[in-house]
Amino acid sequence: LRVAKASERVTRLCLKAGKSPVCAAGYSDGAVRLWNYEEGQVLQVFQGHRSGVSCLCFDDAAHFLATGSNDTDIVLWDLAAEAGVARFRGHVDQVTAVLFWKAPGGG
Repeated sequence: LRVAKASERVTRLCLKAGKSPVCAAGYSDGAVRLWNYEEGQVLQVFQGHRSGVSCLCFDDAAHFLATGSNDTDIVLWDLAAEAGVARFRGHVDQVTAVLFWKAPGGG
């Protein structure tokens, strides 16, 4: 993934499940970009964190992306709408992991 400026240092990567060559990259400036890594093209850009992105996770259907940051927030992104749909605040330190929990039995 090409980075234009030193302030755009990649801090985390997450591959999208399935056959599409897509990954999410979190940056030190708080941005999140979806990339087609085979073509080297940016597909979407999300701005929502005030500090570096510390973790990323796609849901199983790849409709949503959750991101955590050094700013102590978690943002839930709707990939089809290309927008943040929820912000979870109140963590006392940087968020170090996010995941989508799947209930036993697939529910």
